[in-house]
Amino acid sequence: MFVRLLTALACTLGLVLPAHAWPGTAHAAPVPAPAEQTAPLAAPAQDATSAQVTGAAPVSLTAQPPPEAVPADADAPASGTVVIGSSGLSLEDLSPETTPHLWRMAEEGAAGNLAVRTLTPATCAASGWLSLGAGARMRGADLTPAWQHPLFLDRACPRMLEPTSEAADAPESTGPQPTGLAPAAFSEFHRVDDLNATGGYGALPGAFTHAADSALAREGAPDADATPPAAEGAQADRSAEPSWCTAAVGTGASYAAADPEGQVGLWSPLSTLLDEPEDADERTREKRAAERTALLSACSLTLVDAGTAADPLWDPAASALWSEATLGTLRSAQIQELDDRVGLILESVPDDYDVVVAGLGDSAYPSRLRALLATGPSYPEGTLTASSTRQAGLTQLTDVLPAVLRNTGMEAAGSSPAAFTVDTGTAGKPAQERLDSLTADARKAATVHTHAQTFGIVLDVLFYALFLFTMIGFTVPVVRFMRRRSLAARRRADSLRPAAAVAADAPAVPLSGWRTGVSWACFALGLLPAASFFAGFLPWGRAPDPALALALSIAAAVLVLLLAAVAGPWRRTWAGRIAAVSLLSALVLLADVALGSRLQFNSLMGYNPIVAGRFYGLGNQGAALFLVASLLGLGIVAARLGAHGRAGWARALTAVYALVSVCVLGNPAWGAKFGGTVAALVGFTVLLLALFRIRVNLLKLAGIGAGALVVIMGVAWLDYLRPPAERSHFGSFFAQALDGELLDVIGRKLGANLRIAVINPGLAIVVPLAVLIVLFALAYLRRSRRTAVLARPWDGYLPEALTDPHVHAGFLSAVLALAVGLVITDSGIAVPATGAMMFVPFLVVLSLDAAQRAEGEDASSTADGTVRSAPAYAPVTPAAAETGEAGATSAASASGSTETDRNAPGPEATA
Repeated sequence: MFVRLLTALACTLGLVLPAHAWPGTAHAAPVPAPAEQTAPLAAPAQDATSAQVTGAAPVSLTAQPPPEAVPADADAPASGTVVIGSSGLSLEDLSPETTPHLWRMAEEGAAGNLAVRTLTPATCAASGWLSLGAGARMRGADLTPAWQHPLFLDRACPRMLEPTSEAADAPESTGPQPTGLAPAAFSEFHRVDDLNATGGYGALPGAFTHAADSALAREGAPDADATPPAAEGAQADRSAEPSWCTAAVGTGASYAAADPEGQVGLWSPLSTLLDEPEDADERTREKRAAERTALLSACSLTLVDAGTAADPLWDPAASALWSEATLGTLRSAQIQELDDRVGLILESVPDDYDVVVAGLGDSAYPSRLRALLATGPSYPEGTLTASSTRQAGLTQLTDVLPAVLRNTGMEAAGSSPAAFTVDTGTAGKPAQERLDSLTADARKAATVHTHAQTFGIVLDVLFYALFLFTMIGFTVPVVRFMRRRSLAARRRADSLRPAAAVAADAPAVPLSGWRTGVSWACFALGLLPAASFFAGFLPWGRAPDPALALALSIAAAVLVLLLAAVAGPWRRTWAGRIAAVSLLSALVLLADVALGSRLQFNSLMGYNPIVAGRFYGLGNQGAALFLVASLLGLGIVAARLGAHGRAGWARALTAVYALVSVCVLGNPAWGAKFGGTVAALVGFTVLLLALFRIRVNLLKLAGIGAGALVVIMGVAWLDYLRPPAERSHFGSFFAQALDGELLDVIGRKLGANLRIAVINPGLAIVVPLAVLIVLFALAYLRRSRRTAVLARPWDGYLPEALTDPHVHAGFLSAVLALAVGLVITDSGIAVPATGAMMFVPFLVVLSLDAAQRAEGEDASSTADGTVRSAPAYAPVTPAAAETGEAGATSAASASGSTETDRNAPGPEATA
């Protein structure tokens, strides 16, 4: 009776409690086995005949399958995965004629582009395989023995060596090995750790090719001496599948499967898989096919190095000798040979296995996006996307193993949130159409990667030319002023002459003939950065010459922005034109971020998948342009509304715009911009305080910055609470801080800034030049009692931003936002430099506009004998009235109206 009660209770608990609540099924995935396990491993899809042919007896399988496991014909997860790697393979290399097997994978399965960025500008085969196994970026090391090492020291790509069985540790268990597989090891593998110790990614070699819990796997491993319960001639029981292991076939696969000590649990040279006598009879071929099947399905994870799609001796330092164009027929022959090997593997892999083909490295310099093809139960027909990129058709090298293991329910020693999804919306399209779209994306990435630095240099040159022009333009009035009379003579003359005569005698600028042309040129220059994003609206990647198509697309975008500047009521003034194009650019960038960041992706000033620094959200340069465009445009609009007595509307508009912008930038699913959100909070807060006439000092600025950090850290904490696969940069950063990796992250960000300064020193110099121009043009000299006299030569030359409190607040908040971005963002040196590309040209345009209108008013007042009045759009503040000098009265009377004093920025509205 007691036994019956216990039996009934056990049955009841078995129905109520989930499977993972029982001791023997604590893992949803099969219990991993140590990589050095040597017990015979039965292939999940291998029958008894295959086992007899290979000499490996079927084994009792003890671990329980995943609770969700169902038969393969009912959409069950794959029983295992075969990952085939080949450096240099791209989607452009595929065609039905030359690569029929790879083409069939693209037709029947999923395809995508693969970013192969590691720790070097171009990814060598050794770096690619090491990064694949670690699930993190690594640098390949030369493992040549010490006595041979000097012969290969100067190679940019380290030579890859096969492991040896002599250095392998003795296996812990006895029993027959799977045919062709045996333990092996590298004797100089410590060089890999030494070379990657300062990489900043904490990479662990082979992390995703080893078991998650070796001790637990060892306890669950079958006894080699036990008699297997499988029936003779029948397939092994699927409910008793063994702990998964990793089999490495080929040289590169051994790099990925090696643990930190250089030990490879199960390894075989590629020849074991490929060798077959040419004159073999049918029985011999069947035997070799069964042996290949046993080899490929001996473990749940099999890595195969199928060779390279280029010269294996290529050197990134000699780009003129090794390129995909110059390799020509050599590369074509290797791709066809690779396709034959893939076809042989596809014939031998069980039907319930996934097969993934990845171009794990480059074949030439510069780096390019490579191919990723996947077929099997886990991959329906469609486009492959990784959770880390969130861009359709784009994956990362470091995501491959974590994602394929997740699809088969296996747990590795490494930890990664990476996951693959297949967009089946493209399943109905022909394979050629799907590949054409992916190839166009790869060509866009290559074009942007090649010409981004050239575009930056062009902007630098134009910026320096503008700087020289501005410097000369601001110097000429000083020289004239000094040559005409000394400061003392000027004071004596002012004390004797009437105020009207003083106002009429303002220094004239003989630039009216070409000032308009220069203004339009500067205006167009300020539109170039935004136009580089707007070019993404056109499909220039499909053109025969993508570089020319990109240049024409940018020119077309500039033309569209120019048309927008003259298409509405704002066209009558330069301030209105600048406000129109600024807010239009900012709103388009904001909408793009909320809709998937397609304009940021593959743009000259956005982010590039080959560089693989960021794949979604708002980039640093995009954030800089957005902040400048938003704050400058809002300042000008607020000035216009304030001039019509609608200050409340200006404050409400700015508050709503700021709230929407911060929500979009700080949303982990959209902007995911940590430093940019903090900079936006600071900039919009300063602008709002100025509009409410609240004085901003250093203490308040520090409080604003601290509050912004608290808000963004709260968002990062909330993002951290989500599952790892759903986290954005915010949650990942918070997790790294909790794991003690904060200093490594900061080190990488500082290194990125230093690399920018070294690679593009012109961009680094732009920052101080921009600061000088902005500070000088803002003319804070006029706002100080001691230096106001020094600013008098520039009367009539300075932009309206210095006279209207609202526009001045927009400029000031933009400067502060760029300064915060410089300090708090990674690659922060690019933030103020990029912002200056739009900020300074618009500032020069406003300066020229003010000078031109002042000159026209001088001419009209001289003709009719009246006193020159202040500009109509923004009254000039009589800053000299605060100096107490003799000329203060004349400057105040020159304003011509009492509205100047009423609209001037008072102490409570200035920073």
